[in-house]
Amino acid sequence: LKEQPPNAEVYAFSWSPDGRRVAYLWHEWMPRNRVFPTGEDRFYLTVCDADGSNPRTVLSVSGPRDRTFIACLDWR
Repeated sequence: LKEQPPNAEVYAFSWSPDGRRVAYLWHEWMPRNRVFPTGEDRFYLTVCDADGSNPRTVLSVSGPRDRTFIACLDWR
């Protein structure tokens, strides 16, 4: 969680079934620009060890603020 920019927030997390890892969703909002006049959102799914070490982003998506979102999180 230490590597996130100041314009970001964690909004969901889930412990792995064995308790050794955590998956979390975080959101970074970007200013308006020519391509995204309403602003741009970037969403990330990151997995790390229980102590926060070894973070690895496994999914990311970005796009217009009004149409981009990762909604839920669960382990399989």
